[in-house]
Amino acid sequence: MKLSILAVLALTASADAGTLADAIARHDAAAVKALRAQVTDPASRCTLGVVYARRSDLPRAALYLAGCGDADLPAEISADVARTVSEVRAKLEASQLSKIEIATKPEGMQVELLTLAKSGADFPEMCRYMDGASLPGRSASSCSVC
Repeated sequence: MKLSILAVLALTASADAGTLADAIARHDAAAVKALRAQVTDPASRCTLGVVYARRSDLPRAALYLAGCGDADLPAEISADVARTVSEVRAKLEASQLSKIEIATKPEGMQVELLTLAKSGADFPEMCRYMDGASLPGRSASSCSVC
């Protein structure tokens, strides 16, 4: 327990390359928690994408790896990120998963996914995930159900 708390504190205090490389190697829940607190930092966001890929969470990996192919990243993580971007893209293209991206004009409009709500999916959990997925260049999402 103390080790996890120290790992979270170390990651949230600074996102140096060694700490990011360590998060990739560990790819545990503590690394996810710490990196999610720093998604505005490109290196931390891309590292989070690699961590999610190593945890076999392809949709989240793709979300956080978006734009990482062109990002200026520390040398200690750049090869892992580049390789993971390619791997995740190939795995998603070969999978049965569907991509959905919703853009609104004006930005920030509320979107209701009625079919998802009626399907019996865990809508509150999906909303919490989407609401936490605001990334640089994207506005935060807002979920509701009728």
